[in-house]
Amino acid sequence: MLKKVLLGGMLTLILVVGVGIAVVKYYQYQNLQLLFEDKLDGRLIAHKVNQQGKLEAILNSGIRSFELDVLFRKQGESGYFEIGHDEHEVRGQTFESYLTYLQTYSINKIWMDVKNVGDDNAEAMLVHLENLAQKYGVKPSILLESSTTSPQLKIFSDAGFHTSYYLPTNAILNLLARQKPDDLAQEAIRIRDLVLVQDVSAISFPASLYPFVKQYVEPLLPKNIVYHTWNIIKLEDNHALEKLKDTPVFKDPRVRTIIYSYHYIS
Repeated sequence: MLKKVLLGGMLTLILVVGVGIAVVKYYQYQNLQLLFEDKLDGRLIAHKVNQQGKLEAILNSGIRSFELDVLFRKQGESGYFEIGHDEHEVRGQTFESYLTYLQTYSINKIWMDVKNVGDDNAEAMLVHLENLAQKYGVKPSILLESSTTSPQLKIFSDAGFHTSYYLPTNAILNLLARQKPDDLAQEAIRIRDLVLVQDVSAISFPASLYPFVKQYVEPLLPKNIVYHTWNIIKLEDNHALEKLKDTPVFKDPRVRTIIYSYHYIS
């Protein structure tokens, strides 16, 4: 009797999980069709495409814009980018292997979240990135993001790459929690000053910081600085795209890129 109960429970769980996955895939498919119809691929891009399987999945679904995380490995005067969010996630796959695979596709945007730009590796990193850009013709597609406060980010800006300063999310959230306008104003000035020193094209931040950016940072920034953001849309949610279109973030012409979560099972 107990075995029958356990078996029945297991079958029920499998059925529920299966139905849930099917629903998620259906909503994601519907949202993608609307995204393509509205020609939003490029402004809306897939999140954290750090696996070859996920890259192939998004390409097969018609997506031509994505974000990924990379670490730079310096080797002499150059080096290479290894895909992964941190040392625990890397598996030896290079960014160049992605670019080789992408040669038969027309890619709109590649958001590179570079985790380790610094004074000691920026010049070697630029040498390698320029080589990749020349070899694969991807410079117009690349969005180079970094949280570094090093002035060395400017060399990428000077080389013609679209660069973005990744705002310090936790630090700003802590300031917001303390509700001290003077501290928030000082942080906005620090951001403005760094943007000018690095000569970046944009700032990037989660959507939770959008009100802070609009109130404190935007009045200080040059008008040509644009925004890139995330944590506001999941394609697996019902009517996700319609809901996004009603948000101030989407309606803001200064917001040039919005990352969406893409449901992928490896």
